[in-house]
Amino acid sequence: MIIAYNDKKERVHIDNAIRGNEYFCPTCGDKLCIKRGNIKCHHYSHLSVSTCDGWHYDMSEWHNSWQNQFPVENQEVVFELDGKKHRADVFINNTVIEFQHSKISNAEFNERNNFYNSLGYKVIWIFDAIEDFINNNIHICFEKNNFLWTKPLIQFDSYNYDMVDVYLQEYNNVWISISNYKEISIWNDDLIDYALLHHIDSLHDVFTQSICLNGNKDFFDYEFIDKFVQVNFLHDGSFNNTLDMTKRDFTIDDISDEILSSGYETHFTWCPKQNHFVNPSTECRNCLYLIENEVRCNFRFRDILKKGFKKIINIEYSNTGKVEYLTVSKNKKRFIINYDKLPENIFTIKEAFEDKKNTNIMIVKNIKTGWKVMISKYDYMLLMKTNQCYGKVQGPNYWSTSYSKEKHKIYGFYDKEWELIWRKWYFYLIFKNDIWKLLLKLI
Repeated sequence: MIIAYNDKKERVHIDNAIRGNEYFCPTCGDKLCIKRGNIKCHHYSHLSVSTCDGWHYDMSEWHNSWQNQFPVENQEVVFELDGKKHRADVFINNTVIEFQHSKISNAEFNERNNFYNSLGYKVIWIFDAIEDFINNNIHICFEKNNFLWTKPLIQFDSYNYDMVDVYLQEYNNVWISISNYKEISIWNDDLIDYALLHHIDSLHDVFTQSICLNGNKDFFDYEFIDKFVQVNFLHDGSFNNTLDMTKRDFTIDDISDEILSSGYETHFTWCPKQNHFVNPSTECRNCLYLIENEVRCNFRFRDILKKGFKKIINIEYSNTGKVEYLTVSKNKKRFIINYDKLPENIFTIKEAFEDKKNTNIMIVKNIKTGWKVMISKYDYMLLMKTNQCYGKVQGPNYWSTSYSKEKHKIYGFYDKEWELIWRKWYFYLIFKNDIWKLLLKLI
């Protein structure tokens, strides 16, 4: 169990239990010990073998993860009927929710249903069928809308379809399979296999376990939880503060990049339309893609409606207010639409050269004038010695595809208005020379 009473009859989750304090079983009242090792899931255990509850309760990571998506006060709620006490995995909105990872007998399945139904509560079961789907122990027949479960966790006999709902889970829950899913960047249009819950509409052959599905009642895990409680693992308020990211449904107007921020050292920001840095206070003023009081830009998202998704579920921002990826739903599946990371830095020429060690040659572009400058390690050393900068240049209108043969004096090299276009490192040249030496030896 993961919930126990302290000496004040207060419910305490196992993760909040303090060693040295006394905790008691909510069912029988016996003392419990804290089990928080590195192998099994954290739980309370009776000090000695107990028969206070004859049912077999799941203690898997999958089981506990499901429980923890619901408020603590709704977990492991104890009920009593005719002198018998049992605890429900989750009890919320007059509904008992049971999560089953291991095998269970049909007799215990029916006993649990009858117990809670007699109290007037509906029972929902979610069976962990992930491995069976992976191992092809479940064969789906889409034409007949049913499947054959060859090695079921339970041999269903019958149950009251009005008072009992059964779901079989396909795919891992995202909070289990991707522990840091909020922080990671996922490839463009890559599908996250959110847990799909298949609803059983009816039973056919008990022995081969032929089961009829009802696609109209299928859920993804986040949709299922959302029926009972606000989905906290998607909407925890950890988004960019410039938009109301706590609301449940986003519109196309919510998708935009922040272009003005007091945290910038300069007032320049990257323009994906012009493909270089601009001063938003002047150059963005008359742009068609400027929205929300001239502080946000939606140029990168002009084609988003062509994706044909149903709704936007989540918008993930960088620390500079740029959209990194969207989570959208389409055909009851969730997709991640990833966007390229925008350049964030502009430099002085000295900073650009020193941004990476062992730079031999670099090309920088002035974000105000558009001129490009090619500077070598020698030019940089001369700059440090004489405080004058020289380099080969290319005009802003690209009238020439090559740089000037002669070096020209560069002005504004201490101004923070240069973006790095290209660089070559020493180790690249060394490696290149070593390759040529090896080839000559082979010849």
